[in-house]
Amino acid sequence: MLIPMIPMEKTLKSVDLKRMACVLADLESDLMCEKAKLKYLNSHNIIDTILKDMKSNGSLGDENLKTSRSSGRQC
Repeated sequence: MLIPMIPMEKTLKSVDLKRMACVLADLESDLMCEKAKLKYLNSHNIIDTILKDMKSNGSLGDENLKTSRSSGRQC
């Protein structure tokens, strides 16, 4: 039985693609975890409390607080 020879370039590319797929899967998992943390913090008004504390302590000025809380996006 003959084993077909695979060019080295294709083998390396295949291995690189598999590594990149693993890295992307890890990043996606990390992103989903961070998203869940933010959702938890937002649902318990922890983010608002932190921002209010920072603002009252003077560590966050009005010009730095430009986040629309209704949409969750920066203005």
